[in-house]
Amino acid sequence: MEMARCLLYEKKLRLNFWAEAVNTASYLINRMASRVLADKTPYELWYGFKPSIDHLKVFDSICYVLKPEVRRRKLDQKADIGILIGYSTTSKAYKIYDLNFNKVVVARDVKVVENATWDWKNSSGEGSKQMQQDEFDAAKMIDQQTDAAENIEQQTEWDAAENIDDQLVKGIRSLSDIYSRCNVAEAEPINVEEAMNSQVWIATIKEELAMIDKNQTWMLVDKSTHKKVIGVKWIFKTKLNADGKINKHKARLVVKGYSQETGIDFIENFAPVSRHETMKLLLALAAQNGWYIFQLDVKSAFLNGVLNEEIYVEQPAGFEKSNSTNKVYLLKKALYGLKQAPRAWYNRLDNHLLSLGFNRSMNEVTLYVKHADGHKLIVSVYVDDLLITGDKEQLVEEFKTNMKDMFEMNELGLLIYFLGMKVTQSDQGYFLCQKRFSLKILDNFAMSKCKPVSTPMIQGQKLMKKDRALKADGKVYRSLIGSLLYLTTTHPDIQFAVNYLSKFMQEPS
Repeated sequence: MEMARCLLYEKKLRLNFWAEAVNTASYLINRMASRVLADKTPYELWYGFKPSIDHLKVFDSICYVLKPEVRRRKLDQKADIGILIGYSTTSKAYKIYDLNFNKVVVARDVKVVENATWDWKNSSGEGSKQMQQDEFDAAKMIDQQTDAAENIEQQTEWDAAENIDDQLVKGIRSLSDIYSRCNVAEAEPINVEEAMNSQVWIATIKEELAMIDKNQTWMLVDKSTHKKVIGVKWIFKTKLNADGKINKHKARLVVKGYSQETGIDFIENFAPVSRHETMKLLLALAAQNGWYIFQLDVKSAFLNGVLNEEIYVEQPAGFEKSNSTNKVYLLKKALYGLKQAPRAWYNRLDNHLLSLGFNRSMNEVTLYVKHADGHKLIVSVYVDDLLITGDKEQLVEEFKTNMKDMFEMNELGLLIYFLGMKVTQSDQGYFLCQKRFSLKILDNFAMSKCKPVSTPMIQGQKLMKKDRALKADGKVYRSLIGSLLYLTTTHPDIQFAVNYLSKFMQEPS
C-alpha cells in the first residue's frame, strides 16, 4: 500500500486508479529481491528462474498504442494515445488507459515516452518540446513495427491480447465450483489402488468382472511362449444425466491396445458410426409421423464381439486367480481397448439384425429398416446405443424383447439424452437442447462471464489470412471451432459464422 500510495501521489494520478496502482505495486514487488528470501525475488522462488525486467517502464508515462491495420481506415491515425498504468497478469503486455475511449486495454505494440506525463488538470501532456520529438519517434517506430510484423510474430512469449481485459486470477474460485471439482475428483479414481478404497467402485469392478465371466469372454490358460501377452488397466468413469446429476458409475477393464501390431494381433479395425445427419433425419421423420423414439443401451457391448485372432492378456492387478498367478487369459471375445473390438461388435450386431429381417441402408450402414405387414420399424446404431422407432408399437416391443434375449441390455425408455443433447418428445414434436454443452464450452474458453449478443457475428465482418496480427494457438482455435461445429446441431443460427471461422483453422491469428 505504501508503494501504491507513492505511485498515485507522486504522479498526481486520480484516486479511481487505486486498483491499478496496487496491482502494479504487487507486480513490481514480486520481481524485487528481498533479504527475507536470501536476496531472491518471489518470482524466482515460485517459478524457478529469474524474471526479466527489460519490459518495465515508468508508471503513468504517456504511451502510444498501435492500431492494427484491420481496425483503422486509410487516413486514421496509426496509434492511440494512452497512459501506462500497469502490466498484464497473464502475459508480458502493458495495461493502458485509453484517453480516447476512457477504458483500460491490454496491448503489446506500445511506444512508451517515459519522461512525459499527462496533465489531468489541463488534459494535456507536460514537457511539450520533448513530447513533439517523442511523438515523431513513436510514429516512426510504429511504422517500422507494421512493416516488420513477421518478426514480431516470432516473439511467442508475448500474447496477442490487445483490447482485452485481464482474465480473473485463476486462484479465485467460488465455493460451488470448488465443491463440484472435488466431487468429480472423488467420483473418478485415477487407478485401481485408489478405487479399492471406495465400496461403490469395488462393487462396480466386481460387476464388470462378473459380466466378463458371464459372457464367456476369456479362458484361463498357461502362458504361451510364441505369443506375447498384452497388459490391461482399469478405467473409471462417472456418467451424468442432462441435469448434471450422477447417473451411474462405470468401471471398464481395458486392454493396452497400443502394443498390438498390425497383421499379427489384428488385420482390420474399422467400424462405422452413425452420423449426426442420420439422427436428425430420424428425429424429423418421427416428429412428422407422430412416432416415439426409444433407446436401448447394450451392457459391455464390445464384450460381445467374437475374435478371429489369438489374443492373450494378463490377469487384472489385484484380481488374480489364486494358485494361477502365472497363467494368462486367452480372449474368445473382444475387450475394450483392442484395436479390432469395435469392428467385432459391429459385425456381431449386424449379423443379428440381418437375421431378424432388417435391411441395411446402402448409404448409412448403421441404419436398419424392417417392413412387416405394411408396417415399418427403424433402428439406428451408435456403438452400444440403439434408437428404435416405427409406426406400430407391437413391432417395437417385440424387437426390444428379442434384443434382451440376445444381449445384456438396459431399456432406457423414451429417448431423453443422447450424444450430449437433451431430447424432449411430445405430441407437438421434438425439442433438442444442448444447454449443458454450451455452458461447458463457455467455461472451457473463459467466456462464462461474458455478455451475450443477439447476433453471432458483426454484420459485414471481413477477415483475412494475412492480417499482420500475431499468430494464435492453432490447437486451441481448432478445438473451439470443433466445439462450435458440434453445437450447430441445435443452433443453425450460428452455422454461417462458424463456417466463416472454419476457413482460418490452418494459421489463425
